[in-house]
Amino acid sequence: MKRNMGAVDRVIRVVVAIVLFYAATTIAMPSWLAIVLGIIGALMLVTAAIGVCWLYSLIGVKTCKTCTCKPGEPCDEHAPKEEKPIVPPRI
Repeated sequence: MKRNMGAVDRVIRVVVAIVLFYAATTIAMPSWLAIVLGIIGALMLVTAAIGVCWLYSLIGVKTCKTCTCKPGEPCDEHAPKEEKPIVPPRI
């Protein structure tokens, strides 16, 4: 899959995931709610780590900009463009 999350989006997801894990483990709540918060936090960490949000892909959102993509990582802006061969003129 191609990366569709920028650096700021990824940092926000990590922070929110940490908050969700903290809430799930320390705040008194029903066990099913703690499990749901833990799962949501885990999904946010995974999407932040790989830089791909499947929901963004479904709705067509992309927060990755050309300037934030690192060389060597898959990204739409850095995908090799298909070039047409140069044909010499006939004499």
